[in-house]
Amino acid sequence: MRFALTLFLVLVTSYFSFGQAKDSLEYKINQILQTTQVPGGAVGVIYHDSIYFAKGFGFRDLSEKLPVDTQTIFPIGSCSKAFTATLLGWAQEKELLDFKDAPSKYIRELKFANADLDQKIQIRDLLAHSTGLPRHDLSWYLFPTEEADSLTQRIAHLEPFAKVRERYHYNNFGYFLAGELAEKAFQISWENALDSLLFTPLKMKRTHTNILQKEDMNTAMGYTSPSDAIANPMAYYDLQAMAPAGSICSSLEDMLKWTRCWLHFGKSDGETVIPTSYVQEAISSQTIMRANLPSDAEPYLFFSNYGYGWMLSSYKGRYRVEHGGNINGFSANVCFLPTEGLGVVVLTNQNNSDATYLIRNTLIDFILNLNPSDWLGDYLAESVMKNTPIPAKTIKETDSRPLNDFVGTYQNPGYGTIKILLEKNTLQAQFPVGTFNLDNTDKLTFQLKANTSSEIDPDTVPNLEFTFTSNSNENISGLAIPLEPTLEPILFQKIKPKS
Repeated sequence: MRFALTLFLVLVTSYFSFGQAKDSLEYKINQILQTTQVPGGAVGVIYHDSIYFAKGFGFRDLSEKLPVDTQTIFPIGSCSKAFTATLLGWAQEKELLDFKDAPSKYIRELKFANADLDQKIQIRDLLAHSTGLPRHDLSWYLFPTEEADSLTQRIAHLEPFAKVRERYHYNNFGYFLAGELAEKAFQISWENALDSLLFTPLKMKRTHTNILQKEDMNTAMGYTSPSDAIANPMAYYDLQAMAPAGSICSSLEDMLKWTRCWLHFGKSDGETVIPTSYVQEAISSQTIMRANLPSDAEPYLFFSNYGYGWMLSSYKGRYRVEHGGNINGFSANVCFLPTEGLGVVVLTNQNNSDATYLIRNTLIDFILNLNPSDWLGDYLAESVMKNTPIPAKTIKETDSRPLNDFVGTYQNPGYGTIKILLEKNTLQAQFPVGTFNLDNTDKLTFQLKANTSSEIDPDTVPNLEFTFTSNSNENISGLAIPLEPTLEPILFQKIKPKS
């Protein structure tokens, strides 16, 4: 009798302790979401092979006050990269390709900007962001295309800024090519390969490759970043041919299945879903991201590297594997600590949200009982600095030439075509994703004015300047735009109209 009573008391105490822990977690998560003004999110934790925590917060649709739950579908952005890389892991396991092969061995039409890149870039460089190419993101973001061949052709005109494997630099084109390689290896589409090799075996029934093609009532709407006073809806972005780099959308429940599989080194219900040898490769350092020593801001960070589709770092003495994802109106983070049996998934419907890493780090501290950092307090202190008003750009000296002289079609083979139009005495720049006003700031320089109602993310092109160039006859001949921060402005040549 005494034993039974003791056991009862232990169970009751454990129950209430767990309940209190859950309540405390919910409070911490809510505090972060409210402070960062996130409309809605889904947060889940796997610990020692069990679902420790899984819950929806806030709203998937603010106007209709529709709540988020564990089944709500969110775009996960670049968290998609681990899925695409895993397809190539399977292709290597089946000896359909080798990571040391040149990608041009399988994509015959692929050419890089110079012979050195052509000869030295290997498949592993695409996955580890070590090709020597900078991001060139606005090539596909402002000039999207459904044609994979079009993106492949652009690569020959994308200028590198380093030698192969000389340094890390994040590059979405590498994962576009990884998707193409998967299709060549398996002789099926990237979408079908994901479904047959990963989604179906993991029973990820609410995971898809294009949110625009799914009519699901329980799907989150995207909203602007917290820099806006009011959360405004943002249109879904269709990555089209760039889909392997970041178009997957999923629910919290499904993403926890994916995370658990990695914690099991590729196993799910006793079956191998990801080759174990590939898991070891993917979560091992392939490229050094940052070689600096720990700082005052990050005293726990002793290394920061990239594997295949995963970022690797130390966190307070633990080995951390994670990746973030951001795409118009949505931010996500998937994280796991292999030695601790801990996985964390955070999905939000806020653009460029800091809440994902704030929640992730707060949960790791809490669950592992680590010395907690004041993540939210540090964020608020940094926000004060970031939100210091930037002086408005003053108009210096405008050019006396008529605005009609700027009108025309401008082209760059690595990016695409821009049309400069004149509407109601205002110049406009027309991209495939939308048309935007240009404000004259200094002689031949104009500033693009993006807006949230278009497909474009205004945070992606802040203060983007258009500087027109002229030839020896003082005629407008081109347009220079700083579309890639690591390089000189990208030059678009003005096309002579057909006579």
